[in-house]
Amino acid sequence: MRKSLLGGLDVGSTKNQDLQLLSNISKTTAPKQMRGNVTALVEQIKVNVQKFLGKYKDNVIALRQEQDVSDYIDKAIKFGFLAIDTETTGLNPLQDKVVGSCLYVPGEKAVYIPHYHKSYITGSPLNNQISYEFMGKQYQRLVDNNVKLIFHNAKFDMRMIRSNFGVRLQPYWDTMIGAKLLNNLESAALKYQYATHIKGEEKEYDFSTLFDKIDYTMVPVDTATLYAATDPLITYELYEYQVKAFKDVPRTYNLFINVEMP
Repeated sequence: MRKSLLGGLDVGSTKNQDLQLLSNISKTTAPKQMRGNVTALVEQIKVNVQKFLGKYKDNVIALRQEQDVSDYIDKAIKFGFLAIDTETTGLNPLQDKVVGSCLYVPGEKAVYIPHYHKSYITGSPLNNQISYEFMGKQYQRLVDNNVKLIFHNAKFDMRMIRSNFGVRLQPYWDTMIGAKLLNNLESAALKYQYATHIKGEEKEYDFSTLFDKIDYTMVPVDTATLYAATDPLITYELYEYQVKAFKDVPRTYNLFINVEMP
């Protein structure tokens, strides 16, 4: 019998047989197409992150062993300050997951700690990631040792960390609130604040639209490290800028430190 252009359906087959075969074809080809789309997006993300953030590659590192994470927390406790950021699967603290923790101790490399990354090829969880249980103990060590924690949009990260790791953190400084108090007429977004006040540039890097197209868990750890570990680093630099800026407006600083932060 003659085969049709669909490759497998013949002229003499019944409609039910045709529908069944089409179903089988879609089941085998759809995942391949999806994998191809994800791979293309991942490659695009890699290129853009490297282009804009490659200059930071010597300043960031991924920590994928428990001892390395513990040692880094030791450094935070010794220094007394730590900038924190989180990368998540979404914005709902009760439902979404922390994919990675981003930390920066001044004088050290900024670090990315993966918790929930998956292979963008197979969808399986990656090896050598730090468990929520272990990371929760490290976050608790920060609380127990009164480390001064610096965030940008602290409420979000605090809620995500409490939901995923079971630890209630108390922020010392929130650079987003600081930005709003220092100048409520400009954007308080981290990248904008950094570009404007630290780098003296008009344009900030922003890959948000690119990451919206892909499940963040599928982003390779090395790329996530370069993208995400820079956030606590620039948060700390913004904190240092704000400390100086608040000296010119002591009444505003009093409002920030005694009302807003508590």
